[in-house]
This record gives sequence, structure tokens and C-alpha cells, in this order.
Amino acid sequence: MGVWAFGFAAFWGYLSGCCVPAPDGVIERPMGAAMGLSVSNLFPLFGFGRLYFGAEFMQSLPAVLKALSGLQTVVSLPLLFFLGLGLRQRFRLR
Repeated sequence: MGVWAFGFAAFWGYLSGCCVPAPDGVIERPMGAAMGLSVSNLFPLFGFGRLYFGAEFMQSLPAVLKALSGLQTVVSLPLLFFLGLGLRQRFRLR
């Protein structure tokens, strides 16, 4: 939850333009786009990033947000693995 929340706050700050210059393209709902971008980084196996956020959008991000996206992706894969192990242990039939 913390990985998602930190990414959401960083992307929302950039997309809403409150602290830094806003991106060139007009984003009507920066909060929803930030939530979606953070979720798509956490679940790269489903391919949401390529479907809803094109390659040109991802390349237009600042270097810090690109690094954060990569960090979210790398951190999420072991967490998903541990979630699977926990669910397997919880619902094991004996």
C-alpha cells in the first residue's frame, strides 16, 4: 500500500502541476490518471501501462518519475510473489 501511495502522490503532484510545471498534454483528471499510473506500475504483468498510457506519455515523464516507475515495478514483483505464498498458505486444504 505504501509503494502505491508514494507513487500516487508523486504522479499526482506532477500531473496536477501544483509543484512543478504541468505536462504539455491536457489531463482532465490528474488524480485518476495518477492512481492508474501507479497501479499499472505495480501490476506490470497485466499490461495496463501500454494500454492506457502510451509510450510517448511515459517518455515525456521527468527522469525522477521514470526512475520511480521502474522502482515500483521492481519492488512489486517480490511483493506479488509473497502475496501468492500467503494466499496459498491461508487457503491450503488439509
